[in-house]
Amino acid sequence: MSTHSVIQTAGKNQDLPEPGKQSEMEHEWGVLALDDVLRRLDTDIESGLSADEAEKRMAKHGPNELAYRPQASILSLLAHQFLSSVVLLLIAAAAISFLTGEHLQSAGILAAVFINAIVGFFTELKAQMSLEALKKISGPTARIRRGGKDMHVAARELVPGDLVLLEAGVRIPAEIRIVESAALTVDESILTGESVPAYKSGLFVEGEEATSTLGFHGTYVLKGRGTGVVIATGRATRLGQLQCLLTQTASGQTPLEKRLEVLGGQLSILTLFICAALAVVGILYKEDVWAMLETSIALAVAAIPEGLPVVATLALAMGTQRMVKLGALMRELAAVETLGCTTVICTDKTGTLTENQMIATDIVLDRRVIKVSGVGYEPKGELTEGEEVIDPEQDDVLTEVLRAGALCNDARIERSKDDTWQVHGDPTEGALLAAAYKGGLEHKMLTKEFPRIGEIPFDLNRKRMTTIHDTGEQSIVAFVKGSPEQLIQACSSVNTASGIREMTADDRQWYGNKNEELAHNGLRVLALAMKTTRKSQWEEWSEKIEQDLTFLGLVGMRDLPRKGVHNALKKCHEAGIHVIMLTGDQPATARSIARDLNIIGNTAQEKDVLSGSDLEAMSADEMKSALQATKVLARVNPAMKLSIVKNLQERGEVVAMTGDGVNDAPALRQADIGVAMGLCGTDLAREASNMVITDDNFSTIVTAIEQGRIIYENIKRAICYLLTASIGSLLAIAIAIIIHDPLPLTPLQLLWLNLIMHVFPALGIVLQRAPRDLMRHPPRNPEEQLLERREFFEIITRGVLVSLSVIAAVQCMSLPALSGESLTAMSFTTIALSLLFQAWAWLGVGRHGSVRPNMLMWLMMIISYGLIFLALYVPPVSLVLETRPLGPA
Repeated sequence: MSTHSVIQTAGKNQDLPEPGKQSEMEHEWGVLALDDVLRRLDTDIESGLSADEAEKRMAKHGPNELAYRPQASILSLLAHQFLSSVVLLLIAAAAISFLTGEHLQSAGILAAVFINAIVGFFTELKAQMSLEALKKISGPTARIRRGGKDMHVAARELVPGDLVLLEAGVRIPAEIRIVESAALTVDESILTGESVPAYKSGLFVEGEEATSTLGFHGTYVLKGRGTGVVIATGRATRLGQLQCLLTQTASGQTPLEKRLEVLGGQLSILTLFICAALAVVGILYKEDVWAMLETSIALAVAAIPEGLPVVATLALAMGTQRMVKLGALMRELAAVETLGCTTVICTDKTGTLTENQMIATDIVLDRRVIKVSGVGYEPKGELTEGEEVIDPEQDDVLTEVLRAGALCNDARIERSKDDTWQVHGDPTEGALLAAAYKGGLEHKMLTKEFPRIGEIPFDLNRKRMTTIHDTGEQSIVAFVKGSPEQLIQACSSVNTASGIREMTADDRQWYGNKNEELAHNGLRVLALAMKTTRKSQWEEWSEKIEQDLTFLGLVGMRDLPRKGVHNALKKCHEAGIHVIMLTGDQPATARSIARDLNIIGNTAQEKDVLSGSDLEAMSADEMKSALQATKVLARVNPAMKLSIVKNLQERGEVVAMTGDGVNDAPALRQADIGVAMGLCGTDLAREASNMVITDDNFSTIVTAIEQGRIIYENIKRAICYLLTASIGSLLAIAIAIIIHDPLPLTPLQLLWLNLIMHVFPALGIVLQRAPRDLMRHPPRNPEEQLLERREFFEIITRGVLVSLSVIAAVQCMSLPALSGESLTAMSFTTIALSLLFQAWAWLGVGRHGSVRPNMLMWLMMIISYGLIFLALYVPPVSLVLETRPLGPA
């Protein structure tokens, strides 16, 4: 196992190819000396490019983007509004009106076509803009070094010469030349089709492929870490030349939208059939053929619920935008529908249920316990033993523990602009750095005194990380940190105040008991060890680097629960959602934290907390049964997550699974809702997920589930309203024709009603807030029909009542004193107000209780009432619609 991780050069000096060139130039980039690469790209390994220089290069090379499928233009979106079957029916009605001499009515129908097209255009444009905004937010990012500072930027902002920092799970955001590596392994199957990992190094070795020093755009880092300098971006990369759409989020129709299109199509066919039948009936009653044909076409247009797909698309798009503001980024619209069906949430503990801000509180060494004070990552605090403050400079054993924790470490802590201390890297490592600072050990000084010359990165099988350092005294030291259970057994000696001595069985028992004690108190515990040798023995020693170690001590760290998590867990319980906490901690630690979070009670049963080893010993049936009851899974690795998801799904559960690491990707893909972490998650985890939580907070997951329920319920209410409006208007005309007393409504009036009753109220309904008791009901069954018998019964009942009320009003008001225009105005107003009343009424009907109208609903309804007023009391409009003002009577 190679452990070297120094910057290595190939020692070749030759002319460099221009940045951005591809194909045969890959070989040249791969074999060039690193000094030449850095010089030609005019960049520095320590500081990277300056912000000004990066801006200049962006102007020269353009954004780091692949070839995208062109988005529909505004003109094509507008033209699309005139290509539907509904619009063709309207144009036919306008043509018939014109041929029969009704020129004003023909112009009015065409105006209605234009108004509907404008409304549809802006609705679709808003939805498209919302989806495009989501794509930009969910686009890939890169961790780079600019101006001497490490930062995260959008991948599209990379330019040749940028220094990219790589770690496991990160997607390589551009073509890069590796300049620094430590056990760096990359998955290049997207380009090669082979799943064999590719090992990368900054040093080109004769006889190897030149690509061994190159990182390709779109490939993923599987293990290790490294640094690379960008040599090509965008379409100049190999992936760009393949015209791959890897970074584009799919935006096809969701299952709900498809079901609505089918429903709308079926209702349209039924409506056209009824309208044709009504036309025949009217003709049999000796009505004017052209008038009946024109009326039937207009009625079909008014009755067909063409707004169904548009309403659903807008609701999903606007709902996902609202989720973004709440911290939940939906990568797929279809996932919004699934959210409301979620029955089980499998959530990581660290960073999701807890703050992920580790604080070292206890150090156990040489059979002593040292307490560490301080808040967060600020390097201020004291180390005390009992009542006595300890000076680490006078305590060699303590100094060695602190030094090991600071050097076996890839994190950095620094003061931010708001004067708070932040960690860049793993929070656990940040806690070790803060503890070292409190003991007087500065990280930068330590790395200069003990430069790292190699490392073995952490992996789940070894459960440890090792770094190798040059002491400058003809000796080499390795520092190891990892799982206490594993590391205590790997040690053959122990460091004490009197020197290094053999580690006895009694020592192992004592430190094992202390580990259990700290874990029972809810602390995460790490063990630290070391090993030294002379440089002359390096080759022989490197193969046994993690054997026969010297034990240094234990460090206990606390991670406090996040704000709002208690309420979110309570809401899950009320909503019938089973929460399972997953953690790599020891069972004792997991049990203590779960009790603090009220996931389990003080009288928790043994089945409430299981370990990964317990699950591995179970059969498939036993695991399904155990997962039904358990609430905490400790010592769980990512490979187990996939099995957990599958077993829960086989039980019929709809599973939301959280994850942040490269090994979490299979479980995230398998889950019904894969939830990746936005702050600490890897690119691979985010790409495999359906949803990204931008604040890594469990409460945000619950909020997203609530929003998913709201969106679905509102779409359902809007559909019920639209169908009520269609059936009500259709039955009113049908009954009038059948009883040989046609409603005095012209085709243009019917179209105006369509504008009032279909567009604005439906938009108001789909953007409502949640019913108060929404999260006090069990999840929706994903197999249930969009509309059940109860909804169909209410739709038909309400439609019949609307139609009968209009017929009754016409019959009662058909007095000889009333002119034709007055009767028309009265009929028009009655049906319009009846349907708007139904819009209000549907807000108070539903499985989850009534909804309080928000400001948008009031605005939409005011517009609708305004359109009625416009039709009656504004002369130019009333003249075209053939209505007249209504008096108080």
